[in-house]
Amino acid sequence: MNRRPESILVSQVVLLGGQGLTLALGLAVTARLAGALPWSDFGLFAFEASLFALFGQIVDGGWGGALVGALVRNPDAGRRILRRAALLRWGVAAFLIVLLPLVDVPGLPWPWIAAALLVFPLRTGASALAAARQFTPNAAVGLAVQVIFATVVLLLPTRDVALIGLAAREGLHALLIGLVSRFRWAPLPGDAPLEAAPAFRLRVLLPLSLASLFNALYLYQDLYLLERLRGPEALADYGLGVRLVTPLIAAVGLLLAPFAPRLARRSSVRGAAAVTATAAVLFPCVFFGFGAGLVEVLHAAARPEARRALAVLAWTPLVVAFGGAASLVLVVRGRTLAWCVLAAGGFVVNLVLNLAFIPRWDATGAAIATLITEGAVAGLAWWTLRAPGPVPCRPLFRLALPIAAVQAVALTVWPPRIWTGVLVHGGIALAAAALLTFSPPVARIREETDEEMSP
Repeated sequence: MNRRPESILVSQVVLLGGQGLTLALGLAVTARLAGALPWSDFGLFAFEASLFALFGQIVDGGWGGALVGALVRNPDAGRRILRRAALLRWGVAAFLIVLLPLVDVPGLPWPWIAAALLVFPLRTGASALAAARQFTPNAAVGLAVQVIFATVVLLLPTRDVALIGLAAREGLHALLIGLVSRFRWAPLPGDAPLEAAPAFRLRVLLPLSLASLFNALYLYQDLYLLERLRGPEALADYGLGVRLVTPLIAAVGLLLAPFAPRLARRSSVRGAAAVTATAAVLFPCVFFGFGAGLVEVLHAAARPEARRALAVLAWTPLVVAFGGAASLVLVVRGRTLAWCVLAAGGFVVNLVLNLAFIPRWDATGAAIATLITEGAVAGLAWWTLRAPGPVPCRPLFRLALPIAAVQAVALTVWPPRIWTGVLVHGGIALAAAALLTFSPPVARIREETDEEMSP
């Protein structure tokens, strides 16, 4: 099935626009739950955040993957789309520049935003061209630029929640830009076509939905035990960290997704180690730089315990990303039972560690227990993947990421009502798996994968 570059373009705009809208609404609900935003201002802030996020995704990141695909498949058509996209993006940027001074948000650095909007079309066009030409350092450059911008904005002397919302969006995009600039339409070595038979799809997607449910159970187990053992204050400290870190788990997973096929093969152990070391150094350093500030702004009565728990939870996105990749490879290789044993064992280990650590260290103890459990499960999962073999990693990630995204948003905005939350997250995970299993996009993914694998 040959798709026109224009159809790829529209798909990317809809996808990235929807992500921006979801992130903005999640941020508004999070700010409200944390007590930083009164109900009287909630509607206006949600509208403004959605407007900026929606246009920001289209202006900043909505076209990157489609441009790369068009440039690789048809360079002439790709260049035409690149020029057309740049003109449209500059038009949207001009509209926003005119609109910004009219938005009455104290402390909003609209001159900075205007300057950034004018640069975005140039930067994204260069990213697409560089990715199409296999210029891999472009990912690191784009990531560094976005991290610096987000850090500077977050360090500004202000307590305005709208500015924090803008900075949070930039911080999340700093992680997503790595995926956009590393996007490849040509198959990577080791990829194999993804079968579309219903039995295979159920065998793959239902365990993936259970994986997201297990992640929710880890967190809700922590919340339940904290409330029972240490009271509502410890629950509030830990719950705030969960809401701030959970979206970053999905973002880091997106950033590391292009490396999954290499991680699934023994021949690239050094490359996997290099990627792991880079992310392990970069992400916590950036997060620790502004994590405490976010706690102080979003938590009116911030306590040192909340900052310590958040500092520990900042490591979990990296661990969860690699553990998720390992579970994907285990399931697609037909070793679902091994993964279920690991996940269930992790749940028991998390329970034991919580009972040991929470009475001693409160919310920080729960965070340490979660980090140890996730790290142990991820390490054991990768240890079981010592035998190399072809894995349809890329199309599988395209099926699995919507489940992870919905799960992350739900964990971010849902109040910590323990058993209701577990039922809601379980229903979300199973519904997402069912929709992905029996919907036409699965067949389209198979056809596109077969095309890419054909000589």
